[in-house]
Amino acid sequence: MTAEPLRGPRLSEGVDLSVNQIPWEVKAVILFGSQARGDDDSASDTDLVAFADVLSAEALAQTHESLRLTWEVEGPEVTLYSTMTAVEMAGKGSLFLWHLRLEGRVLLERGGWWTELLSSLRQYGPKQATKDLETLRTILTDVEASLRRDNLT
Repeated sequence: MTAEPLRGPRLSEGVDLSVNQIPWEVKAVILFGSQARGDDDSASDTDLVAFADVLSAEALAQTHESLRLTWEVEGPEVTLYSTMTAVEMAGKGSLFLWHLRLEGRVLLERGGWWTELLSSLRQYGPKQATKDLETLRTILTDVEASLRRDNLT
């Protein structure tokens, strides 16, 4: 594989995203958010998500640190998921994966992993939306209780 730089709308500005600098366990890098949609401006950040084929939380943390060091100078922050987690998310019809499917731009795909994952992505339906809203309601209730308890409101 050649050392071609990954290309996003503004990723070539001072950020080296060469394929050969990305650890081999990283199977996909997706640009999302305003840059992927093309409605970014000078205040927009760079939203990247990567997926790594690792078997432990420690290996995932090491891969994340490697990416962070690679992109340290004016580079983007990257959200990193294990490929196992992504497969579980796809099986549940993850809203985030749907967001990436609909608006994301693939910057790197190794071995057809991302394409295969998307082929297994279940529909996001009313049942999952209701469950997600219930989870969000619980989180917000917990945050509100914590703020009230600590007199932060």
